[in-house]
Amino acid sequence: MYSPKKLILGTVQFGLDYGINNPKGQLSTNESAKILAGALEGGIQCLDTAAGYGSSEEVIGAFVLEQEQVPFDIITKLSVTEGLGPKGSLKKSLSRLQIDCLDTILFHSFQHYQQSTGQLKEIESCVAEGLVKKIGVSVYTNEELEALINADDIAVIQAPFNLFDNDAKRGAIFQALKDSGKEVHTRSVFLQGLFFKSYESFPTLLKPLIEPLMVLRALCKKYDTDMASLALCYPLSKPYLDRVLIGVDSLAQLEANLSILGNPVVGEMLEEIDATINVRQIDLLNPALWKK
Repeated sequence: MYSPKKLILGTVQFGLDYGINNPKGQLSTNESAKILAGALEGGIQCLDTAAGYGSSEEVIGAFVLEQEQVPFDIITKLSVTEGLGPKGSLKKSLSRLQIDCLDTILFHSFQHYQQSTGQLKEIESCVAEGLVKKIGVSVYTNEELEALINADDIAVIQAPFNLFDNDAKRGAIFQALKDSGKEVHTRSVFLQGLFFKSYESFPTLLKPLIEPLMVLRALCKKYDTDMASLALCYPLSKPYLDRVLIGVDSLAQLEANLSILGNPVVGEMLEEIDATINVRQIDLLNPALWKK
């Protein structure tokens, strides 16, 4: 069994139309509140949001206000568009979220971190004031990950990891980060829902991913499991990952994911993924480069 404490609930869908396989678009405030209540009941302790995720922070804040105490550790990302300094962005996020202290504040990208190194002392002062506990960076590439191994000012790393963008590509660097004392979080577990998409509806750009997806679906059939279980259990099985971020489109989808934790995929099937799945066109694994 896997603990729900290892999960982070992503909330971008609360404020934006997000995901290549999301037919609902942005979720209503009511549906978002149901998901948050379900996450709390299911034992999830951490949320991921961002100043740039539309109204996501406000939706979370409205839920927090209804609770007797702050129900989640919350990770958010600094604004890159509001013209605020790091402290101003952080305080605005705290106000929207209706909390006094963030668990983690992330730079939205490695480039954002590089461009803001002169402002790190300002963010570190926020840590000293008790406005945030940890500073981190959201990254995409192994080159960016390697550059952060010895970055003493960064405690948390968030990066993609999934059945395609897998151990063969990132395992060694994640282990190095873990060994250096970093907290390692992963996102894109379901690759924005691509693993569930019909072959006929694949965008032309992503059609080269159909072949490895066929291999995954054959593995599911061979081991009598489903893609959601495989996609979620694969990162949860990796000891170098501290937390695994998931996004959902409904309360039912959240409950289905939580049910997987009690009946996980283990052993030989997960090992077979590491032995057989090696996507060569790595640019196709970065959703930031996709176009709907």
